[in-house]
Amino acid sequence: MRILMVGLGAISATYGMLLQEAGHEVEHVLRPGSTAAGIEQLTVHLLDGRGDNRTGTEWEGTCTVTHARPGTSYDLVICAIGCLDLPAVVDTLSTNSLSGPVLLFSGTWEERAHLEEALEGWPHALGYPVAGGRLDRPGRELDAVVFDHVMLEGGNELSGNAGRGDGDSSGNAGRRDEDGGAGGGYADPRTLAAARRAFSSVGLTCETPADMLQWIWIHMAINAAVISEAARGADLSDPSAAAERLMDSTSRLRRVIVSIRECLTIVAARGVDLGRFRGEVAPYRIPALLAAPVMRRMFARNALTRRIMTLHSNPADLVFICRSVEEEGRRLGVPTPALPRGVRGGHRPGRGSDPDRTPGPHVPDPHDSGTHSTMALASMK
Repeated sequence: MRILMVGLGAISATYGMLLQEAGHEVEHVLRPGSTAAGIEQLTVHLLDGRGDNRTGTEWEGTCTVTHARPGTSYDLVICAIGCLDLPAVVDTLSTNSLSGPVLLFSGTWEERAHLEEALEGWPHALGYPVAGGRLDRPGRELDAVVFDHVMLEGGNELSGNAGRGDGDSSGNAGRRDEDGGAGGGYADPRTLAAARRAFSSVGLTCETPADMLQWIWIHMAINAAVISEAARGADLSDPSAAAERLMDSTSRLRRVIVSIRECLTIVAARGVDLGRFRGEVAPYRIPALLAAPVMRRMFARNALTRRIMTLHSNPADLVFICRSVEEEGRRLGVPTPALPRGVRGGHRPGRGSDPDRTPGPHVPDPHDSGTHSTMALASMK
């Protein structure tokens, strides 16, 4: 397969490397202003959970970065860029005459209408990475963790559509599953088929939630609670240290659980039926006094989960997640007295941040029950 990775952040570099190792032709397109423009090779340090998603296997290698050639058509375009930058991403693809079905492979707090408008005319689907890492661009080194699966929309939503990727302008807009099927009702079958083929070729399975976009909202809300507690009384200028302190404190994990419940109330106020996501929300309904010690033991014993919690190096992204959820709660009039306020240590992405920075890591449930949580924590099954 010929695959295009948009940007060169931790997520795009990690999955790009795996796909390259499997024999696919992988290229990267960078947006104007990217600090990765001169990178041609990366030294990779990977904790690989594809064989063992609890302890993983350490290995090192190199990844060749091939930059996209204008006018190229791809079997799959993987976009692991924050969704607020989607118009700029589409502009970059159009300016360089690059085409192909687009997999939006990142977190977002936006409504479906925003995504549809930004990607009008492009066949697309939603997914979410189960990986994370830190890319040292000056040093040309990638330190990453990958688990054994990814999240991907379901495939029963559409009868079929093409879009700009193959010359048709129909795109996904307005296509909804009328019978309430899984996946959210917008996924393009061609995009899903290409994504499944690509990920399966590197030993990754694809898990499908009840609704992909709402699933992402739930985990953005969980992230906000975790990040806010990690930054309590400090800032996020050193995210790794903040994560370590959180994972080692039972009392702070108790507060996290209470804050998560409040943030999930915000998601419900947006119209999400949390009953469709019982596996995702059930861990946080356990009394915090019982759940917190289990969480702490999980962080101590699960090497992949602990490593991924310490690898995030973009404070601006973390602050943006917290502010988005907090502002939505205020807008909807949802009280969140337990949620720490005033998270500091970054600025809103897109205002002085690197345009090709990858969103934060996604950390799965170490019990491998099929539910996940981005900054860790769907751990209680």
